[in-house]
Amino acid sequence: MKNRIIIFIIALVITTICIFGVFFYKKGSKELTLTVKTNGGVPFTWEYEIEDTSVVEFIKKDSYVEDKYKELDGGPVNVTFTFKGLKEGTTTITLKYVDFRDNTISKTEKYKVKVDKNMNISTY
Repeated sequence: MKNRIIIFIIALVITTICIFGVFFYKKGSKELTLTVKTNGGVPFTWEYEIEDTSVVEFIKKDSYVEDKYKELDGGPVNVTFTFKGLKEGTTTITLKYVDFRDNTISKTEKYKVKVDKNMNISTY
């Protein structure tokens, strides 16, 4: 009987810790990566615009082809933009698909971004 009470109390403590852990654990990332797609060989490029540059900073732009498309000319290309937070607040990042022949914008992707007090950055 005594062992069952001890096991019950231990189980209750573990359950309580798990429940409170879910509610109070703050996940976050110091960098935000946004990925868009294009095709190799097209006269378009992805560009970014930050509404409030005091909140978010651009870090880098990379592009890569998935292994299954590496042998395919003109295949899909993933373009990634990486940003980091500078101060607590919100802003909007707009990615524009621009035809570099005449600077017309073919499409846009808008992302609302939040930076918390710990400089974790995320979309919302």
